[in-house]
Amino acid sequence: LKTEPGICGCGNPEPGTPCNDGNSCTINDMIDADCECTGIDVEPDLTLIVKDESCPGFADGSITILVSGGIPPYQYSIDNGNTYWPVGGTNETSFTFTPLASGFYPVRVKESSGCETSAQAAMIAAGVDDFPPQVSCINNTITLGPDGTYALSPEEVLDLDNTSDNCQ
Repeated sequence: LKTEPGICGCGNPEPGTPCNDGNSCTINDMIDADCECTGIDVEPDLTLIVKDESCPGFADGSITILVSGGIPPYQYSIDNGNTYWPVGGTNETSFTFTPLASGFYPVRVKESSGCETSAQAAMIAAGVDDFPPQVSCINNTITLGPDGTYALSPEEVLDLDNTSDNCQ
């Protein structure tokens, strides 16, 4: 019930009066024309770029976090806010965590006013060894098994200098 004096009623703050809406993701909180305490949203938006492991166990994956909005400096986390990097923050709007093993990484970003935002947990997939090892030999056959075993025929190998495997 709004009664005189003033727009917002007797004893209530008037529009334009500073206030605190209790939300760390807003700044410059003021009483608005509807007599509500509101502020300017500073919650950052996040975009993730995930690079999977190249091969099983290589731990060479990465997560790049891109941020827009909010107020720098920013701090970045891939452990649900338990640890933030860099200490003290950065004005950079991107941050890359590398090298990373396969697994789930719950991403969070905190900006200077204390507003924290999260993204869906990033999943780095385990690498896949989809390129079987190759060995070139002259007049010889090498049979490679899936468990790493091999058989030579004939038993004397003439040239093992031309070998390749994408995961070794």
